[in-house]
Amino acid sequence: MGMETFTGAVAGAVIQEGPKQVARLVKKGLNFRESRRNLGSTVHHAIPVAQEIERLDQELGRSEAERAPLLEVLQEGEKLFNARSNVPWWLCCCLPFFQTQLEEALEGVTRSNVNLLPLVARDTQEILLLSRNSVRGKGLKRWLKPPPKPDLIVGLDNPLSHFNKLKKQLLQTGNSVLVLSGLAGYGKTTLATLLCWDDHVRGKFGENILFITVSKTCSLKTIVQSLFLQHYGLVVPDLDLGNDRCAISHLKILAEEIMKSPMLLVLDDVWPNSESLIEAFKVHGLSDYKILVTSRFNVQGFEPACRMEPLSFEDSVTLLHHLALPNDGRSSSLSDDYEEKVDLIPQIAKACYGSPLALELVGGSLRKERLNVWRQKKKKLSKGHPIVESHTEMLAIFKKYLDDGLEDKPIIKECFMDLSLFPEDQKIPVSALIDIWTEQQHKLGGDLEQRQNLKEADAVNIVYDLTDRHLANLVVRNVGIDIDDYCNHRFLLQHDLIKEVVEASQEPYTQRKRLMFDMNENNWSQQRQQNTVATTLSISTSKMSSTERLDNIVKVEVVQVLVLNLRTKEYTLPEFIRKMNELKVLIITNYFDLNCSLINFELVGSLSSLRRIRLERVSVTTFGKWYNLRRLSLYHCNTREAFESDSIPISEALPNLVELCIDYCKDLVTLPTGLCDITRIKKLSITKCMNFIALPNDIGNLENLKTLRLSSCAVFEEIPASIGKLFQLRFLDISGCVSLQNLPEEIGDLQNLERLHMVGCPCKIPSSVSGLENLKNVRCDEETAIPWKEVYKPNLPSLKIEEAYDHSLFLF
Repeated sequence: MGMETFTGAVAGAVIQEGPKQVARLVKKGLNFRESRRNLGSTVHHAIPVAQEIERLDQELGRSEAERAPLLEVLQEGEKLFNARSNVPWWLCCCLPFFQTQLEEALEGVTRSNVNLLPLVARDTQEILLLSRNSVRGKGLKRWLKPPPKPDLIVGLDNPLSHFNKLKKQLLQTGNSVLVLSGLAGYGKTTLATLLCWDDHVRGKFGENILFITVSKTCSLKTIVQSLFLQHYGLVVPDLDLGNDRCAISHLKILAEEIMKSPMLLVLDDVWPNSESLIEAFKVHGLSDYKILVTSRFNVQGFEPACRMEPLSFEDSVTLLHHLALPNDGRSSSLSDDYEEKVDLIPQIAKACYGSPLALELVGGSLRKERLNVWRQKKKKLSKGHPIVESHTEMLAIFKKYLDDGLEDKPIIKECFMDLSLFPEDQKIPVSALIDIWTEQQHKLGGDLEQRQNLKEADAVNIVYDLTDRHLANLVVRNVGIDIDDYCNHRFLLQHDLIKEVVEASQEPYTQRKRLMFDMNENNWSQQRQQNTVATTLSISTSKMSSTERLDNIVKVEVVQVLVLNLRTKEYTLPEFIRKMNELKVLIITNYFDLNCSLINFELVGSLSSLRRIRLERVSVTTFGKWYNLRRLSLYHCNTREAFESDSIPISEALPNLVELCIDYCKDLVTLPTGLCDITRIKKLSITKCMNFIALPNDIGNLENLKTLRLSSCAVFEEIPASIGKLFQLRFLDISGCVSLQNLPEEIGDLQNLERLHMVGCPCKIPSSVSGLENLKNVRCDEETAIPWKEVYKPNLPSLKIEEAYDHSLFLF
C-alpha cells in the first residue's frame, strides 16, 4: 500500500464512517513509539543469539534451513526499526500505517520463536541421549572418595558398637536407608568414613561407593551436576536442571549403570527439610542399594539406625594421648616431662566430655607445648574453668554449630538457652521448662517486635525439637505414664560441653536476659553493676541461705522466673523474694538425698503474680494466698503439714487453680479439705503416692475436671460414687492401683469419657460402662481385656482395646 493509497483510505474513512474511524486511527498512531521501542529491544537482544546459534549449527553440521528464517526475520525487523527511527512531522498522519508495519514485524518474530520450540526440545533429548550413551557400558570412571581413613580408631572393639551394627546392615542384601545421627563433633562423619574404608564393605561395593557432603545449602541440582562432572566428566547444562524433576531424570541415568553392581551412597551432614533429597536418591529397580545418612538432627520419616554417644572415658584418654603425644618418631617419649604429660592426660580428657572434636582440638593445641602449658591447663580445669574458656577455636566452632542449627528458630533458641538455668549433670524436669516457656513472652522473629506466650502443646513440641536436634536427651522415668504424655515424669539431660559453650557465649552482664549464679563458686561477687533487664534468675547453692547482696546486682523487681537449685537439708529463702512483684514462675529443686525444709517460705505467699509453682524434694509447711496461681506441682515433697493446716482453707489460698500435680509424695494420705471447692480445676494428677488411700467424697464438685490421674497409688481403694457428676471428664487413669477392687456403677454416667487406662488394676468393671458412647480407648492388661472384648465392646463399636503390661507402674 503506497502513501497515496493510504491517504485516500483516510479520506474515504472520514467520508464514509465519520469521526469514529478517525478516532481509531489516531489511537493506533499513538501506540507507534511503544511498538517501535519493543521491536528494537527484541531484535537487538535476539540477533546476537541467533548468530551464535547459526555458528554452532555450522560446527555441528546441522541444516541451515532449520534456523535461518529466525535470523532473516530478525534482520528484517532491525531494518524496519532503523527506517522508522526518525519520522518527520509532516508524515505524522502516516503513523497508523507505520504502526501496522511494526505489529506485523513483531508477530513475525514471535512466530519464528514458537517454531523453534520443537527444535529446542529435540536438542535437549539429544543431550540426554548423548549423556546416556557416554555412560552406558563404561562403568564408573571415578568415584567421589570419602575423606582419608583416620590413623587411629577407638571404640570399635565392642561387637555392639555402632560401627559393627551399621557394617552388618550394609553387608546384607537389599535396599535400605540407614540414618546415623548425633551432636556436632561426635564423630558421625568419621564413622561413615571408616565404614567406606572397611575391607569387607569395599569388597562388596568395590568402587561403587559415593560419598557426598550435602551441607546446609546444597540442592539436588548441585549434587546431580557434581555427580555428572566428577564421575563422568560431563557438564549438565542449567537448561536441563531447571527443576527437581529434570534433576531426578538425570539421576536415573546414573542409576541404570549402577544397577549392574551393589552401590553404597553416603549422604553426609544432611539438614532438616532434606527428606525429599533422600527420597530422590531412592532409585527403584536396584537389587542391592544402601544409603547411609549422617545428620546432626533426627531425619523426619526415617528411624535412626544409630545415635552417636560421647566416647567412653577410656577411649577419650586413648584418643587424646594419640593426638597430644603422637608416636611419630619425632616426639620425645623418653624426655623427662613425657611421663608427667601422660599423667595429666586423663584429667584433661575428662573435661572434653567424650567429644572427638573437642579432643582433637585440645590434643592439637597441646602437641608441641611445654610441660608448663600442660600444668596450667590442668590447674584451670581443676578450679572449674570450662575447657572452652581457654580454647577460642573450640568455642567458635561449637557456637557456630549451635547458631546454624537454630537459625531462623528464635523461639526454640530462647527455650534452649533456658536449659542452662539448671545444674550440670542433673536431670532437667520437662514440666519445669514448660512452666517457664508458657509464662514468658517469646519474640516471633523478623523486624517487628511481636511477642507471644507459648501454649503447653507448643512447649512440649519444643522439647522434642531439642532432642531431634541432639541438643538434649529425653529421659522418661515411667514408661507406662509416658503413654499419656504426662510430662512430670520426663526429664532432659543437656550435654555438658554444650552447656559450657552456652555459658561462655553469653552477652555482657548488664545485657543478659537470664542470670545464673552459683553461690558455691561466688561467681556473683565479680559483678559491680546492676542488671536491670534480666527477667529470669537462677541461683544454685549448697548453703543453708543465700546472700542478700544479689539484689545489688540484680533488679529483682522485674524478675518473672526464679529457679532455685538447692543441695541442702535446710534453706532459708532470701528476703529479696518479697520484692519480686512480677514473679510468675517459681521452681525450687533440691538435689540433696533428703527433703529440704524451706524457711521463710511465707515470703512466697505475698507474691500475687505467681501463676506456676514446682517444688521438688522439699517439705511444704504452708501455702500462701496465690490468687493467680494456675498450676501447682509437688514432686517428692512432704505435703501433709501444709494440707492439714487450718490456717487458711485451700480453696481460699488457691481459688483459681487449674492443675494440681502430686507425684512421689509418700506422706500424702488424702487430699486437703476444701480442694473440691476449687471448681476451676481441670487436671488432677496423683501418681506414685504409695500411701494415698481415697478421693474426697465430694470429688464430683469439680465440674470442670477433664483429666484425673490416679496411677500407681498402691493402697488406693475407693472411687466415690460422686465421680458420676464429672460430666467434663475425658481421661481417667487408674493404672497400678492394685488395691482398687471396684469401680462405682456411676462410672457409666461419664458420657464424655474418651480414654480409660487401667493396666495392673484388678477392679471389677460395672455393666454401666456399656453406656459410655464416647469411649474410644481402653488400655489394660490381658486378663482385664477379656470382659471388655466379650461383654462391652459389642455395644461400643468405636472402642479400641490395647493390651499392655508395665512393671514400672509398681516401682517406687
